[in-house]
Amino acid sequence: MTTTLQKNHFEVIDLLAQSISLVPGFQHAYAFYYHPIDKEIQAAYATNDSISTIDTGFDKLSINIAKLRKSKQKIEWVDKNEIPFDKRTKNLEIQKEVFDELKHHILLYRVKNTFDNSYDLLYVFFKADSSNFGIKNSNNKLSTDQKSIISTLITNSFNIFLKQRKENNKAQELLRQDLARVNQYLKKYKSSSEVKKYKKIIKSYIYSTFDIEINKLNLIGNYSEEIDELMNSYTGNINAIQNNVKQCVAMAYRSQNPVIGSIINIDEIIYQSFFSNIENESVTSTNYSAIDSRKQKAVQFLNNLENAARVVLSKGDNITGVKVGQAMEAPITAPAISDYIKKYQKPIKLLCQENPEQWLIIQKSFNPLKNILSA
Repeated sequence: MTTTLQKNHFEVIDLLAQSISLVPGFQHAYAFYYHPIDKEIQAAYATNDSISTIDTGFDKLSINIAKLRKSKQKIEWVDKNEIPFDKRTKNLEIQKEVFDELKHHILLYRVKNTFDNSYDLLYVFFKADSSNFGIKNSNNKLSTDQKSIISTLITNSFNIFLKQRKENNKAQELLRQDLARVNQYLKKYKSSSEVKKYKKIIKSYIYSTFDIEINKLNLIGNYSEEIDELMNSYTGNINAIQNNVKQCVAMAYRSQNPVIGSIINIDEIIYQSFFSNIENESVTSTNYSAIDSRKQKAVQFLNNLENAARVVLSKGDNITGVKVGQAMEAPITAPAISDYIKKYQKPIKLLCQENPEQWLIIQKSFNPLKNILSA
């Protein structure tokens, strides 16, 4: 049984969505990837108009996928007999026509997962009609040379997308840092005439965040006139913008159910559903440049813990106090970590409550922190 796919920060999931438009003759695609929080292989499925998660349902499939994830071969053509699932696998709801060799070809693309240093798998099914790739006067069955050209073209397209993705993420992070400084300025000089200039920056950031989230769904955003004024008067927590935008887009998608490439409308009701609770807040942002010294130290410590936990996961080890302490830039003991968490218990709990999407690995998998948060 499938469920709606929540957006994850996995390259293979983004490629799964992009393959719909990047691969000529696209029919279906499957992604298999390691999830660091759940510590298991998960799967997702894409058609021309939807993306969903899939419950793999049994251990044998995960074992086969784990073996395939060890290979470093970037891209390859595979036969239906070489894939670790077949038409009898009811859990994956694979339709029989997927395996019609006269109509489909299967391309396997591997993407490195930074959490465990193995390779996530993307299986793309598409029609074998060579005219989809601009090859005229040829029979439907692709030759070896044609497959080589096609795989090179698709690899280049994926590489360009991943490069742009990385650059966009970096630009977004820099923009968030800039906005944190702007937010600090607004807090100090709310009556200054300069505020108008910075409000334009904030409005631009909200619009760009909406565009990014909508583009991930291969849709075009349409914004009502009322939203422009609401964005212009935004005085809430800048760090909450990205999460609220995601919620707005998800709500619009559920209510409108648009097809790929069509318009999704973002109106005042959708916007206010997630922004109204913070519109009238005083600017008491948790941006890290404006918080007190204890919070600032707690933020730095949580960042170090999260980075260390990522290193531990990448080695395939359990996230324990000893392993995390050894993986930190300046290694410390497990008791020292516990003592620090207890010492800064109040600001750490506050930060985690205010920023639920930050430090996800340690919030969900690191017991010394989990114990404090649940107390």
